[in-house]
Amino acid sequence: MTAYESMFWYESDAGESYESSQNLRFAPQFTDETSLSSLPSDADQVCDTNVQCLHDYSVTSDQAIAAATRRTADQLVRAINILSQ
Repeated sequence: MTAYESMFWYESDAGESYESSQNLRFAPQFTDETSLSSLPSDADQVCDTNVQCLHDYSVTSDQAIAAATRRTADQLVRAINILSQ
């Protein structure tokens, strides 16, 4: 991808640019059964069966982030249900 193809806007006055925002060593993390098996014991209570919540808990080990993800996902489901009526 080039700076021209980027969908992002960079604040040049703050020293931001396409080039300064690139991390070519970034590797996304994916959740698999192995990583989910090593979650803290309260993961079921925090996330129930919400896959996004479980993923975030697995990657960050942060209960607050996982709980926020679950709340956001729950809000999205409620909005979809309301709009589909």
